[in-house]
Amino acid sequence: MKSHEPVLFQSAVFSDTPRESFPPAEKIDRDAEDRKSMLRDWKNDGEAQKLAKLAYALGVGKIILANRDMDKDNFLGQYLYAGDSHAFRETSRKPWNLSTRQLATIKRALRSDRDVILLSFESSAATLAHELGHYINNRLEGLSRPESSHVTESMRRVARFDEYFFQNKDEFYAETWARFLCGKKNRTLFRYLKRPLGRLRMKHPQKTRLILELAKRCAN
Repeated sequence: MKSHEPVLFQSAVFSDTPRESFPPAEKIDRDAEDRKSMLRDWKNDGEAQKLAKLAYALGVGKIILANRDMDKDNFLGQYLYAGDSHAFRETSRKPWNLSTRQLATIKRALRSDRDVILLSFESSAATLAHELGHYINNRLEGLSRPESSHVTESMRRVARFDEYFFQNKDEFYAETWARFLCGKKNRTLFRYLKRPLGRLRMKHPQKTRLILELAKRCAN
């Protein structure tokens, strides 16, 4: 592809979502024009483009953009860790309305020990940042493995997250990295990540440099 085309359009997000493989109209609550508009929004979202480029540079196997049925949880993204033998259970698969090609792509990636990020058409750069936060914590060991899933009161003081992100340490850590990646100016959060970033530099110096560069650009 030409070098001036957006990064996200060069990724698996769109290469694995051919127009002809969109789910039937009766399975989604918007028409074709709505989908085209959402695709344009993603294409023009510079922050999402930067995050997608970073995700692949850090080692994410695939990013898949797909339709998703809204449910009571109403989440717009999902991180699939290849190290989890049940990463893509049938119960997780159903809401996404994935094409046969997308399903095959996900299975190949997971079997090759490569993690996958699923995103809804309605998601934003913040959703991608959160799912990438899961990847940083799981694959790069960005924060210490929790001895328990309980979120402490001191952790709650790091940032004003929605209550959803305080349900367990996994969600808390992912959102912490997401806020950092998006350049949110929060001194308490930056202090909290000082030691984890030090560990990352020791284990993954090049990848840490990319993380810091993106956070700095987004903060400006």
